[in-house]
Amino acid sequence: MVKKVALIGDRKEKINHANIEKCFAWAQKNQLDIRYEWLSTNKLCLNHIESFDGVWLTPGGPYQNDEAVLALISHMRQRETRPFLANCSGFQYSLMEYLRNACGVQDATTEELDPLSPHCVISKLSCSLSGNLAQALHLPEDSILKSIYGTSDIKARYNCNFSLNPLYQSYFKASADWKVAATHCDEIRALELTNKRFYLITLFQPAMDWADYDDLNPIVASFFHAL
Repeated sequence: MVKKVALIGDRKEKINHANIEKCFAWAQKNQLDIRYEWLSTNKLCLNHIESFDGVWLTPGGPYQNDEAVLALISHMRQRETRPFLANCSGFQYSLMEYLRNACGVQDATTEELDPLSPHCVISKLSCSLSGNLAQALHLPEDSILKSIYGTSDIKARYNCNFSLNPLYQSYFKASADWKVAATHCDEIRALELTNKRFYLITLFQPAMDWADYDDLNPIVASFFHAL
């Protein structure tokens, strides 16, 4: 049976989007009939995802329609059982959505969009992770991430300049809703919802890991098998 994935984002001729498409080429070569379709955020509505088996919120923010993206994330977090994967800016926007709708930080925003806001829950990194840089990460016990990788410590690749403001980390670490993966400096880099079969958000980009694996990144492979 054919499975369909909605790629949410504003596709550009850039390596991270091309590498996501490369993952689906891998699936076809390995007898997994998984197709994808790009859904631009400019005209995104929730009914657009009804025919898909999973949703992948791709890098590339700020998006053409940020509010539509946040509405989609809220829907996936609160009402959906289909697999959801978000990377890089998808991770950042997922954090913003949770802080707005579950934690009462109603004007939560990102420094990239509104640097003067008193509630920049996404702030500029003190050390940029732009350029497909690798960083060590510790995975929590009894987590999907640890079961995917089969180990507690990994290296993941990033291409970003913004992440969760350290002032807001406690909202996630103190919540039973989340399993938290962090660096050895205690910076949150990935989260998974404990009440979902597959709801995984990462600052790093698993589709960029082709140089580190002879095969597809384990997160993407696990997402495909969860469809």
